[in-house]
Amino acid sequence: MSKHILFLLGSLIMTSNAVFASIDCELHVPKKGAFEKPFFVEFTIKNNTGTEAEVLTWLTPLEGFWSSLFILRNQQNNELTYQGPMAKRVAPTPEDYLHLKPNETFSTSLDLTQAYEMTPGKYVLMPNSEHSSLPCWQSLHTSQWTFVVAR
Repeated sequence: MSKHILFLLGSLIMTSNAVFASIDCELHVPKKGAFEKPFFVEFTIKNNTGTEAEVLTWLTPLEGFWSSLFILRNQQNNELTYQGPMAKRVAPTPEDYLHLKPNETFSTSLDLTQAYEMTPGKYVLMPNSEHSSLPCWQSLHTSQWTFVVAR
């Protein structure tokens, strides 16, 4: 069983037609995983308008692990250190944007074991969205998901 939370927001982002669009974000985190196996979380974004949306992927799950996307705490409430790559940035290029057609949905999965050293135990996951420009990703910062990694 997994915790599935949908955040419906009137988030504003710039679109290709210089109008604003409503974007929804969803993060799916399984309740249980196995030690020494991949542990995937799924991020979904949806453009709920009739206008194409242009979304900067930086500092969101849309670009993969190029920054510390999550705050992950173990059962002793210690924050795990992010061990993935860190990107140094210049101005965004067109390739740094995800283009969503009207009413289009895009999903991506990230393996937490690629960026965090997890051992068997209970964990709490929270989005680290303080630097993100995506309003619906920022809105997730007050959410948390609890899961267990079993032997």
